[in-house]
Order: sequence, then C-alpha cells, then structure tokens
Amino acid sequence: MNGIETKKLSLAVIIPTLDREKSLIRTLKSVLIQTVQPVEIIVVDQSDTVSDKVKNFCREHDITFVHLAEKGSHRARNKGLTLAAADIVFFCDDDCDLHAEVLERHRENYCDRRVGAVGGRLIQPLEKYLNHAEIKPGTFNRWTGKITGKFYSTRKTTIDHFSGGNCSCRRTVLMQAGGYDENFGGNAFFEETDVALRIGKLGYKIVFEPDAFVIHLHCESGGNRIQKMDQWVYWYSANYLLLFTRHGKTLGIPILCARLLIRWLWWSLRHKSTTVGFAGARGFLDRCKNRESHRPKNSYKL
Repeated sequence: MNGIETKKLSLAVIIPTLDREKSLIRTLKSVLIQTVQPVEIIVVDQSDTVSDKVKNFCREHDITFVHLAEKGSHRARNKGLTLAAADIVFFCDDDCDLHAEVLERHRENYCDRRVGAVGGRLIQPLEKYLNHAEIKPGTFNRWTGKITGKFYSTRKTTIDHFSGGNCSCRRTVLMQAGGYDENFGGNAFFEETDVALRIGKLGYKIVFEPDAFVIHLHCESGGNRIQKMDQWVYWYSANYLLLFTRHGKTLGIPILCARLLIRWLWWSLRHKSTTVGFAGARGFLDRCKNRESHRPKNSYKL
C-alpha cells in the first residue's frame, strides 16, 4: 500500500463562523478535548460585530482568530487554508459537537497515500443511536446530477463527496485542487461537492469514516443561511447548474433540466407562490449567461 505512519501527520482545524458566539465556543471546547490535539486551530469570523467573548476565548487557548469582512463559507475556508501549515486540514461548522476521537479517526485513514480526503459522519441529535450500515453516502451521478448525502450512514466506504461540516483533506492536495470555488453564490450550495469531485479528478480517493462522529446542533440563526425561499431556490438552481456543467456528462443536461423543473413546480406548490419557481428558473438562466463563472475562482493565492 505504500503506507505512512499517521502519527507523524500534523492536524489543523479550520472553523468558519458567522454570528454564533455561543455555539462556536461550544464547538471549540469539543476541539480542545480531542484525543489527538491539532497543532493549529483557526477561526475565521465573518460577523459584522466581532464578539469579545470569542476573541478572549481564542486568546486564552492559543487559537488563531481572524476577521474576514466578505461573507461566504468558501471564502472563510480558503482564508483558513492560507494560514494553515499542518499536513492535514480539518473543517467543521460553528454549531457542532465533535466526538472526542474525530481527529484521530480522520488521521488514521491517511496511512494510505492514495487517500486525499476523508468525510466523517454528520448527524442530527435524534439520529445518534440509529444504525444505517446499509446506506451508501456521498454519491454523485454524472448522468442525472443526482446527489446523495446521507452522511448519517454507519457504512465505511469510498465516496464522491463529503459534508463541509465534518471533513478533512491533505493540505497540499486541497491546494493543488485550487481550494473552494468562490463562484458558488448565496449560501454556497454544493461548494463541498465541487471541491471533493475536483480532488477525485486528481486521482485521489475520498474515504467516508463513520467513526469520525460529529453532532450538528443546527442553530436556528446565524451562519451561512438564506431566510427567503425565493433566494434559496435561486442559488440552489444556479449552483446546481455550475456543479453539473463542471462535473456531469453533457448528454445528461436534459435530465438535469427535467429534475430542476419538477423541483421548481413542487416548491411553488408547497409554498403557494409562483415567484419561488420563477426564482429557480432565473438562477438557472443567469448561470447559463455567466460563462466566466464556470471557471474556478479563489480570492487567495494557494
């Protein structure tokens, strides 16, 4: 296998955050009790008003804190990547509880030099004790555009993509892939799917490690969320087209269009508003017109 001793691999934790003081500190506390301690913890805060409590907590625990005015989780992840020097970079959200062995379980998988990234199990609180060993997580169909998440699975396997709430990459591999693409607008739907697929195209494997266990607290406010449904559908549709034109099969575009049309109709009926469906069509057409956005964009030199 041409393996390596994983204990020699250093780890960095990068956490983007936006207006989540309480949950961020809770997340950081779960990082600080890991069985394998990271050599770097980097918080990239995009809040308009920086929390003194967060800054003081970071100072007390030797955590790198940086403020980034421009919004976007992909920009925050890229900024953190430019600051990191460790062999492995681990990303999680600012509203997560990490099991004490998450970093250790991620790192174990890098004994195989062919592994470029690892996705971990990300579940909601009530799913903690469910067994989903038969479920295949993290798939992307290049003909239809169908994306399967199901990162609550307990099945260890290779995957096409991971969740940004619990994933890690070899730092050099992620930089080689170009980092996260900042063309994904709104709340950056599919940014993780895109970067994972680009890592796969470099010839690396991505492993799903269910023992790397994270509970998503799912905060009601803050973060990278879009509150208005028409805006949500607009960016979902625009980003979906960007993802598919980059990684899907050209002959599958009619299937993708049909899938989106069904969703626009369903969302319009569900929310009793035709503007929701039209917002999706507008996002799709705007992305069609903006050919420049189909090339990966990164604000930082990696």
